[in-house]
Order: sequence, then C-alpha cells, then structure tokens
Amino acid sequence: MEYNIKNIDFQIIIRGFHIEWTKEVKVLQSKNDTVNKQVQRTREWVFGALLFLLDTIPYDELKISSITEKAGVARQTFYRNYKSKDDIIITYMDDLFREYRNRVHNAADKHPSKIYVLMFQLMMEQRNALTKIKNAKLDYLLYEHFYNYNKFFLEKMLQNEADRSSLYDIYSIKYQIGGAATIMLEWIKQDMPLAPEEIGNIVYEASRHFQDQDGYIPNILSKMDK
Repeated sequence: MEYNIKNIDFQIIIRGFHIEWTKEVKVLQSKNDTVNKQVQRTREWVFGALLFLLDTIPYDELKISSITEKAGVARQTFYRNYKSKDDIIITYMDDLFREYRNRVHNAADKHPSKIYVLMFQLMMEQRNALTKIKNAKLDYLLYEHFYNYNKFFLEKMLQNEADRSSLYDIYSIKYQIGGAATIMLEWIKQDMPLAPEEIGNIVYEASRHFQDQDGYIPNILSKMDK
C-alpha cells in the first residue's frame, strides 16, 4: 500500500502501525456492520498520525489540520469520519471492543476467566498505542468510553433475558465495568507489569460474586453473536 506522506520517518512509523493495526485490530465487523476499506485506511492513517504527533506536540495544542496533513488526508475526509480529536481515540476504542467481541465469539474456551484474559491480551498487543495515549494524559477518555459500555451490556442482557431487568442488574453491570476499567487503566499506567493471564484472573476473582446473576458480563459476552 502506498502512503501519501512525504516525511520518510513518519512513513516508516505509519507503515509499521498499519501492520500492527491490520493484524490485531483491523476493525473486524459482522457481515451486517462492514466498514468500507477506504474508511478503514483513513482511520489507520489518522490514528497513526495522531500517535506520531503526540511525541512532540501536547494534545491540547495539536490541531486537526496538522493531523490531516501528516496523515495525508483531506480535512473534509477527516470530518466525514470524526467529529473531533477526541473522536479519534473513541473510534479506536470502539474498534478494539469489536475485535474483543470477535475473539470471545471465536474462543474455544469461554470460561469467564479466559474471557477476561482475552481482553488484557488485546490490550497488551496494543501496548505502544495505549502507552502513547496514557503519556498524553488522555487515559480519562479511555475510562469514560469504556465505562459507557454499560449501556451496551444492559441492552444485550435484556435481549437475552426476555426484556426483564432490575436495578440490581443495572448496578451490577455498572459495578463490573467500573471495576474492570479502573484496573485496566491502572495496569496501563504502571506499564502493564503483570501478564494478561495474571491481571485477567485478578478481575475474574474480583467479579465472581456476580457469576450466577443475569448481568454477569462474561456470560453476556459468551452468548453474543459477533
């Protein structure tokens, strides 16, 4: 693939990012949720440009025009895909979540502990990108968006449980997601000192109390389609 980028150093970096992204994140979708290849390519370039520029420019001072110039995409193309700079990170998180769901769906072993380990394995694979986001002090975006998935899990639970819910279910999902998000971000902040298997089992042990409840997140995930 050719890149419309003049800076050779950046070209090497973005090409490397493209390989990592394509291999590990790739914006995997279900058949009914396919992303156009050009959109995928634009996301790769824009996210790669953001990561590159964060090495030298504080996020608050980083202009969208600088990102589009470095990525080699038109400004109007940027706004067809994103609403703001924050949306670049949010889209990246959504892509990771889709990939995570895909891995859970395809996993031979769907024990709850394995489902949590899969999440941290994916985070470990994205270590470089997540570290740059952390160093730019954007981890609050990761937490806020990760926590917002409580609505997603509640909707999936309602589908699985004939549209019945309770405040207990709602609060238990929020508690589980809030706890997992806090542990995940602390793990990232500490430069991922524990292996995915270790940190995944810590989250599993902390959430076992909910294992027999309708709102137990690993059970919801394991019953989902892609």
